[in-house]
Amino acid sequence: MVDKDYLFSPSEVIKLVGEEGVPELLGEYQILLRQHLALPLPSIGEEIAETFFRSVHSLKSSSQFIGASVLADLCLKLETECKQNEFCSGSLLSLSLQVRKYAKELDGQVTNYLSM
Repeated sequence: MVDKDYLFSPSEVIKLVGEEGVPELLGEYQILLRQHLALPLPSIGEEIAETFFRSVHSLKSSSQFIGASVLADLCLKLETECKQNEFCSGSLLSLSLQVRKYAKELDGQVTNYLSM
């Protein structure tokens, strides 16, 4: 469940690791977000890089863990699209852009949350 003002669930994170574990867990999650954001987007007709696929898979699992359900669902769709296609299609690129948009927004929210 996502908390009202966030794309992730701070209460879910607290339940899992306790108040004292939140900064470390969310800090590790931010590293994952930023690693994904640093990857180049695939181009239409280009072979899908294994690094890109693994990054999407990791981001999906980690997003589920912190209650970022929208990003986890987008990553699942993107992961499925990557598995079904060897080369980048228009729909795969569109999903990649959506994941990137949410990842950027989530990174900002995590930064704000940790600075409170």
